[in-house]
Amino acid sequence: EEFIAVLDEDDQWERKRQEKLRKVIEKSTSGNSIGAHSIGSYVSSGSHSTSREIILALKEEFAKSSNPVSVSIVYGLINAIIVLPVIMSFGNIIYQDGFF
Repeated sequence: EEFIAVLDEDDQWERKRQEKLRKVIEKSTSGNSIGAHSIGSYVSSGSHSTSREIILALKEEFAKSSNPVSVSIVYGLINAIIVLPVIMSFGNIIYQDGFF
């Protein structure tokens, strides 16, 4: 008889995590010279499946394609300007309750 291998829950979550990570890496490195294939194969290989090694590989890739500090500061200021009124309005709504 032939049986189909059934993965336990941890294996299924690990497979989903690796698939999501592979998609993100492929999308972010599609224009880079290193190519998504080499990183995708690194993530999917069984010998390099620890999270620490994957994180180190991602840090190396992001270090190669980082934005200048001035651009990051501008993005942060824009996000703060957009998010601050929303946070204040939520706080106003929440703290109007008599419980607080």
